[in-house]
Amino acid sequence: MGFIQRTAWRTLLIVTAGAVLFTGCDGIPFDPEEAGFPGPKLARIFNVHIPFPGDVSILDPIFDDIRVYFPYGAPPEDGYPLIIFSGGWNQEALSYNVFAKNLAQWGFVCVLRASPSLGLLNIGSDLFNENRQHVRDVLAWAEEAQLDPSSPLFKSLNLNAIGLAGHSLGGSISIVGATEEPRVAAVVSMDAVFERTNSPHLEPILAHSPPTMHLVAELGGYCTFPPFGDQVITLFNVVQTPMAEVVLKGADHMDYDPLSEEGRFFCPAGTADEVVVRALASKYMVAWFKMHLDPEEKDFPALLTGDSARADVADGYVAIHLNYVPESG
Repeated sequence: MGFIQRTAWRTLLIVTAGAVLFTGCDGIPFDPEEAGFPGPKLARIFNVHIPFPGDVSILDPIFDDIRVYFPYGAPPEDGYPLIIFSGGWNQEALSYNVFAKNLAQWGFVCVLRASPSLGLLNIGSDLFNENRQHVRDVLAWAEEAQLDPSSPLFKSLNLNAIGLAGHSLGGSISIVGATEEPRVAAVVSMDAVFERTNSPHLEPILAHSPPTMHLVAELGGYCTFPPFGDQVITLFNVVQTPMAEVVLKGADHMDYDPLSEEGRFFCPAGTADEVVVRALASKYMVAWFKMHLDPEEKDFPALLTGDSARADVADGYVAIHLNYVPESG
């Protein structure tokens, strides 16, 4: 019995409750259709304005608006781990609602930001440095919110347990950003699998990467796997810190992002059900962050290496590769 059958009953149960109770501080209800990999907690949301440190005036001003997802109820004594999730190239943050919502339901605070860009294929400015700075600005805001009695996050964060995640450009931003902040203890990238051999970021990645999970769309084509293969290096093959590669069978590069229209025009289509792809991606992302940011919860390594993972492999949903020897599960 595979992943979808095993979680269908829980999805129905939590979504039924979430349709009523998963509302933001502004009272806006969430659409429960994209259930992903829901956890046992209810989640809330609020928006905050953190200006992007670059001129993106020709783009949509939503890029300055940050969505913050957090669990309902009192935080644990040491606070909730913090995840900063960066969206793909010029995609609005709302596209990744299901991942942020699921993280909050599993006991994380997730700050969801967009990754604006003015370039593509080395034409124009990709604003990569500005996006890296914006991640640092989000972290600085979180530090202030932790100390602000008027903030919903007052005394709610564990700022010694930080994770970075992202899709495509946002995944690359997360991988590089993790080398610049020693408190980042784990990374999950969605279809950011390589670095250029002449990149100034390659050496820091090789030297300072925390444990990283690469979620890889099997049928992502040139949007996932670069056509200039001799100029890039696949990070899973060279980084020595613990890494996992979860290949999502039949998935394409845009399955992570249900709202994108431009990306679906340019990127090859896959064969998998995109709702299933997002559910699997969310499941393995949650497991990785639980393993590395909340290790006292002992059940989550089994989602990656135990019976649950073996069933997903046997049912043809995923292929899983590890560069370390896992504990038995």
